[in-house]
Amino acid sequence: MNTGLTRKEETVNAIRAVLKGIPYLGETLDQFIFGRLDELRFKRFESALTEIAERLEESNRCSRVDSEQFVNLLETVAPNLVRATEKEKRECFRDLLLNAATLEQSSAEWEKAKLAGQLLTELEAPALAIITSLAHYVEKHPAFIVSLPSPQVVNPDTFSWESPMLSLLAIQYDWPVVEEWTHRLREKRLIGFSSSDARGGFGGVFLTELGKMLVEWTVGDRSIA
Repeated sequence: MNTGLTRKEETVNAIRAVLKGIPYLGETLDQFIFGRLDELRFKRFESALTEIAERLEESNRCSRVDSEQFVNLLETVAPNLVRATEKEKRECFRDLLLNAATLEQSSAEWEKAKLAGQLLTELEAPALAIITSLAHYVEKHPAFIVSLPSPQVVNPDTFSWESPMLSLLAIQYDWPVVEEWTHRLREKRLIGFSSSDARGGFGGVFLTELGKMLVEWTVGDRSIA
């Protein structure tokens, strides 16, 4: 029967029905997300839910969004997701939820998902841009983060301070912002580096095991790896 709803509307309605069916938490969460948020924030959440549902459908993976663990995670990250004005941060939250959507209720992986969610709430878009660029660095030698000609992740063997060229791993924020967040990321034990350069750079930069875990859960679909 034709309901007159678009596929997007039907998907969101289906997820809302699942949320409402969760004992104790579902109705409260549904009211919070769909009742008390302003229109802009609602659209952000609606878009994230729709993408998650559509990707699950396309991949033919078994969804576990009706588990209490998933709803708990959703309840935790939803306020931060809808407040995120940067698309990149919203996409990280979306990918976290997508990666968690197929976990069994009893899976030990939930602890990683919850920790990734907590870390994600503490980071702003520039920090995520740095982590993502490092995650895509595949050269043999440890990466450098340099300020010229604009902030970027580079291979020190091919980078020249005298004639700097822009690589494919550019970080689209001003150097003072990148520099500050590089220090903060090391304080949070998500990255490490061996040296700093007065010309504007960090040497021997790498993702820690904690940083790799965050990347695994929040940068793309971990099932593809």
